[in-house]
Amino acid sequence: MEILIKSFNRPYYLDKCLHSVYTYASGFSKIIVLDDGTPEKYLAKIRTKYPKIDIIQSELALKKQKQIENQEKCDSAIPIDLWKNAAANSTDYFILLEDDMWFVQPISFQNFSNDLKANAIEMVKLFWLNNHILVTKKTISINENLEVYQPEISIQSPFWYSFVFHSKIPKLKGFLGLFGVFSKEKEMKYYQLYNVAGAVFSKRYYVSLWQTNQTVVAEKNQIINALKFFAKYPKSKVGKTKSEVLKTGFVTSALRKDFISDFNIEKANVVLNELWLEGKFEVLSDVNSDLDITVIKNEIIAKTDVNFYENWLLWIHNFKQVYLNFGCNINE
Repeated sequence: MEILIKSFNRPYYLDKCLHSVYTYASGFSKIIVLDDGTPEKYLAKIRTKYPKIDIIQSELALKKQKQIENQEKCDSAIPIDLWKNAAANSTDYFILLEDDMWFVQPISFQNFSNDLKANAIEMVKLFWLNNHILVTKKTISINENLEVYQPEISIQSPFWYSFVFHSKIPKLKGFLGLFGVFSKEKEMKYYQLYNVAGAVFSKRYYVSLWQTNQTVVAEKNQIINALKFFAKYPKSKVGKTKSEVLKTGFVTSALRKDFISDFNIEKANVVLNELWLEGKFEVLSDVNSDLDITVIKNEIIAKTDVNFYENWLLWIHNFKQVYLNFGCNINE
């Protein structure tokens, strides 16, 4: 079973992710980093620290590298072909991570494939931010590490799912909500079928999720494709590990997220990249916790200013608040 890691211009998080893999994970065959444009000087340090990994780059990687190095606005197109091709050429089941995810407890993938095949399991979530809307409490144990669950979704039809939860008709959601057809919780439960990463996928399931051509992240497309898949293969199942074995970070984002005005998260990435490259930002001191920029406050201010640093802290707070509002517990 291979480990695929989607990565873009956050080598400090990738370092933490890879370190955690070698610390806690076993029974995998290979690690492949799917890079979408991280500048070469950062990749060189990653290759030196982790010489056994493979790095495959997207078609736009060189263009994005130059844009980052020239401090230009970066192309926002997602590398869907890179992800699909890597999955299509991977093992029948593979572990998919993003660079800002890391293991926090030991896990062996030695017999995972056999257990998943024997039980027709297409996806196993490795974390869910302690939010049981994203999984369910009603599970069936497969072994000491793995359990399956029945998704609690209200509409199985891709057409009606799209109509109810993604219609552009004004006030339709409010109207449907009066009759209990629509609610934010009902919509969120469809993520019981899907994870953008942080899961074990069967090759056929993941490729089917991304069969829709798109240049930006639009997760409703993956959920629609998931519904189509389970209609075609009704005996297929989804599952999760008995406890969460991954955590994810909230210090930066690979995508531009404007949680506060006049703050450039791309610049924040540049600052952390350089401090990490210079050896001034230790990312491996606490494997179980997210990165802490307060410990390098002076270094950040030296490269920016006090206002930038304080806005960054506010940005992180607002980023976390989005997940807290969804019912996630990101502190456990």
